[in-house]
Order: sequence, then C-alpha cells, then structure tokens
Amino acid sequence: MEHQFLQDGTGNYLKIKGVGKETLSDRIFSFQEVKGFLPMEIHWINGQKEAVYNISGRVSLARYLSETAFTLGDIKSIFSQLADMADQLTEYLLDAGGLFIHEDFLYIEPRLGQIEGIFYPEGEKGDVKALGELLEFIMEKMNQQDKDLVFFVYGMHRLTKEEGCTPARLWEYAKDNRSHPSPPPKERIIYPPRDEKSVRQKKERIEPALLRRYLAPVGIGLFGIGAFLFLWGMGLFRMPLSNQIDGKKALGSALFFLAVSGYGIWKALPQNRRRKKEEDEIDYQEEAEEKTVCLIPCQGKEEPIPVTCFPFRLRRAHLQILQEGEDIFAVDEESANGTYRNNERLAPWQKTRLRDGDLLRLAEKEYVVEITQSEYVI
Repeated sequence: MEHQFLQDGTGNYLKIKGVGKETLSDRIFSFQEVKGFLPMEIHWINGQKEAVYNISGRVSLARYLSETAFTLGDIKSIFSQLADMADQLTEYLLDAGGLFIHEDFLYIEPRLGQIEGIFYPEGEKGDVKALGELLEFIMEKMNQQDKDLVFFVYGMHRLTKEEGCTPARLWEYAKDNRSHPSPPPKERIIYPPRDEKSVRQKKERIEPALLRRYLAPVGIGLFGIGAFLFLWGMGLFRMPLSNQIDGKKALGSALFFLAVSGYGIWKALPQNRRRKKEEDEIDYQEEAEEKTVCLIPCQGKEEPIPVTCFPFRLRRAHLQILQEGEDIFAVDEESANGTYRNNERLAPWQKTRLRDGDLLRLAEKEYVVEITQSEYVI
C-alpha cells in the first residue's frame, strides 16, 4: 500500500493512493463522519484516486503502545472498539474484513482513549492473521508482570492459532471480557481455637462482675432512701408550733428523692453506660472523619459534583472517592477512557491520593478537586 504522511498549517494527514473508480465506501466515508473511523476526503490527481485522512491530534497505536504504560483495561478497550468498528461496517452494508488492522494505521486520541481506523479492503488486513500480528506487537510492549493482562493477550492470541478461528469469534472473546475484575476480597478474620481453660477463667471473672454491675444502682437507691430518713429524723418535716408532720412537705420531699434516685439508677444501669460510650465513640469518629470534597467543572455549565459521603461512587465515570484517616483517595474502577489526575492516568483498582487543587479528568470532562477541612475535625 503506497502511503505518505503530510503536515501543513492546518494539521497532520495520512495519504493513501488507491486504484480504480470511486466506490460506495468512498462516498460513505467522504460525505459523513462514521464513528470509529478517521475523517476522509477523496482527491483525484491525474486521474488517480487518493484518500486523505485527517490524523491531527492523534497518535498511531504503535507509538501509543510503545510510550505508554498501558493496562488490561486499555487493551480490552482497544479490542472492544475494534469489534464495534467491525459492527459499524456491517450496518453500512460493507465487508467487515475491510477494517485495516495494523498498529501503524490505527490511531488513538490519548486524552479520550478513542480508537479510529480506516476502511481499506485492498489491504487484506482485517483477518485473523492481522489480529494475531497486532497481539504479537502488544506482547512485545506489555508489562509481563501484569498477570491479568498477560492471560488476556495470550489467551486471545492462542485463539488466532486455532483452526477455523474467525474475526467474529475474536470480537466475541473481546466483548465477553469487557467486564471489570472484582476488587480484591476483604481479609477474613480467623479466630484462634477455643481454649477451655481461658473460657473457665472468664466464667469465674463474670460472677463477681455481675455483683459489681449492680452495686452502683443499689447504692444510689439506698442513698436516696437514707437521705429522706435522715431529714425525717432531724425533724425537717415537723411544724414548729404543733410539732405535727407537715404532710405536703414530707410527700414533696419523698417524691423528689424518689425521682432523683430513679434517674440515677437508670443512668447507672450497665446498658445505658455502654450506650453512652458507643454514642461518644460514634460522635468522635464522625467529627474526626468529616471532610468536604467537591468536584468543580473546568468548563461548560455543568453543576459541581459534591461528595456527600464516603465511599462515594460516580457510576457513569467508574470512579470511587474514599477517605482513610485524613487522606482522600480516588480509585479508578477500570473505566473505558481511564481517569487522569494532573494528566497522569490512574492505575485501575489502586488508590491514588487526591490533594486540594488537583485536576481530575473523567472521560471528556475535567474537574478541579476542592477539599476543605471541617471545623469539627480534631
């Protein structure tokens, strides 16, 4: 295939010389934008057809894979998009085998992760062999320590070597593996084996503890009764002249001491003491963890996104924001377009610390991270 790269004041272009007359595919791609394919124009030079593709703002897949530390999510996204491109050709009644699959003729927008290619049936680069060669190129560039990535790439490459394998089968394999891997499971708490001696010693400690548990309520009740009897003996409830009992005064005092003793007994009960302790711990935890996080859009009229609780999940961007201690973290759930913090792509399922003023890019939108410390933090 005779081709050359051009650059002028308007942008960068790929020019491919063709043969024959104008075809249906030429009309489709030159008169409208087809999702997943480079914008194209047809030029006729001395009766010879030339297809000119606009590659401005894009880099070849070969360069992207050579210069970027790509992940399993990136490779899944690439093959899933290739599968969508083949489906798109079928919808336009074109041969899906005309999709030109080669790392030098597939282009990607690094900011968005969007793959775009060309339709070139004369090149015969849309078959299983071409996909196998692309996978071999990925093998040379990928991180061999990433087991999930290695299993996916080698598993797909193994299919290309099987007899009767078709591109449709490979597209199905890519689509079936789109699902995100589950996050690592939480650690299970394994309790030590039960020691009968320690159980017996614990029972022996419980019995006197039961007695001490009710000493405070009983003591408060006895104190209230004793105080009333002491005042009675001191003659506080007798009238000065007749020396008779002042019933109203005695009844009022008795009710007062009864109410005070009852409230003291209720507050001294073990379950109420425990509840108060738990409430204090919860209040302390809430105060210690309370922070305010907000994602402020850099452009457009979109409303800011307040982080109302932790962990906070932004479903459409496959992003989690969580807090550990005094630190705020972002976790990319292997989003298709990736999540970028200050133009650095986050590794999927790994916590990345966020700071006030960080620039966070989700899909095509950019946000400034605003983190404010609550006045209740201690």
